Amino acid sequence: MTVCAWIGFGANRGDAANAVTAAIERIDRARGVSVAARSSLYRSAPLGFEEQDDFINAAARVVTALEPLELLDAAHAVERELGRRRDAALGAARARWGPRVIDVDLLIVGASIVN
Repeated sequence: MTVCAWIGFGANRGDAANAVTAAIERIDRARGVSVAARSSLYRSAPLGFEEQDDFINAAARVVTALEPLELLDAAHAVERELGRRRDAALGAARARWGPRVIDVDLLIVGASIVN
């Protein structure tokens, strides 16, 4: 069975526009995932930890046969492939709101609610 899911992408370190585009392309190549539509790239100001560059963001609608946690694993694999390192030593606020080379977030996965 397949479901529709929405994924958010963002970056503000290095070539952020290229990183977001590459992340969308890589999620499209992930097993059991197909990008059906994607937004344009757009710029947004940082929230929380504001002493950083603006973010480049996009969203994609995908069709997937993966379960939500499998799709999350695929998203994390894309982040790792593009150089994302999750470092708890940065502190909670900076780790959550700080600069990053890429961020791939599951927004909606079918009717699933997963905490």
